[in-house]
Amino acid sequence: MTGETLDVDISGLGLRFEGLTRPIASELKRRWPEYVRMERVSPALVIRVEEADRAMTPSRFMEAGLQIVAANDTVHLREDEGDLAHNIPEAQAVVRLAQGDAGRRFWGLVNLACAAVGWRLLALGGGAVHAAGVLIDDRVFLLVGPSGCGKTTWARTAAEAGLHVLSDDCVLLDSVGGRLTALGSPFRAQDFPAPGPGRWPVGAILIPRQAAEPSLGPIPRLMLEARIAANLLFSGATWEAQPDVAHATCAIAAGAPARVLSFRPDASWIELVAAIEGVTGSSI
Repeated sequence: MTGETLDVDISGLGLRFEGLTRPIASELKRRWPEYVRMERVSPALVIRVEEADRAMTPSRFMEAGLQIVAANDTVHLREDEGDLAHNIPEAQAVVRLAQGDAGRRFWGLVNLACAAVGWRLLALGGGAVHAAGVLIDDRVFLLVGPSGCGKTTWARTAAEAGLHVLSDDCVLLDSVGGRLTALGSPFRAQDFPAPGPGRWPVGAILIPRQAAEPSLGPIPRLMLEARIAANLLFSGATWEAQPDVAHATCAIAAGAPARVLSFRPDASWIELVAAIEGVTGSSI
């Protein structure tokens, strides 16, 4: 096998890259220093990186347009920067990177690896969720919703108040014994103060609503599950082929309290959210 092998520990989830070019391996080490391990880890997922026989579309940088196809036990994902074929039962994935700009190749690999990690977590009752995650008093609170719902604004108000932000876009979730846990990970969209590697119990799942004054309200379980299902990244086309998607949706919904959070773009919501009763604990 040609190329470099690199082991990554995503807060207890081992990820092994095989076949990396030297520039991509160096960039991973530079950008993910808290997660890359020089010693071998026990991988929960192995990603082999190969060269595709096609080139990227010129002047198109990480635009939307993912194509996802699920068949039998394999999920295929295609974007302009590359392709991913993931054998779900064997926890083996192959990424074929398209030829072209080095920066786009790197971020294409990161995006495809995030998809593979998300699919691996589905089997554990979690997943990669389109959400912002904020750490308050050793609990992570999730604001779940699509682009434009206020996640980045919410995360920014938390950061300005001195709180750690796991992400403003993608949070990795695991579920062990019915306890929903958020993982510190390098898959982050914005440069907020992050806590680094760790696992924290989820204090609440929050559904955003903009308002003049902050408040919390109930959300029906059916509506909550629909919101979670709609925001499980990379899984929309795999419902019929992957029973894990439905299982993970139910596990996430049952794993933490849920509320509708009405908030304005300042820190006035923090005290209200911190008072939500539920599980407590610290990073592992």
